[in-house]
Amino acid sequence: MPRGRPKSTQIPTEKWTITYIVMGSKDKKGKYQDYKVVRNQDNQLKCNCLAFQCGRTKVCKHIQNIKDHLHI
Repeated sequence: MPRGRPKSTQIPTEKWTITYIVMGSKDKKGKYQDYKVVRNQDNQLKCNCLAFQCGRTKVCKHIQNIKDHLHI
């Protein structure tokens, strides 16, 4: 029998995420920017906009839009 540390086994857990596409405002060229808001099973929301990425204290308007739509 081999010696050493016992191997730990990981129980796979099913985690889900939902990605929402939120249309932003027009840029300087007149095109609309799309932002991705990702929601996980713990109801945590993340956005790929600069306001969220820079860590501002307020919730970005894209996340607030999704929260209002989902009533959470």
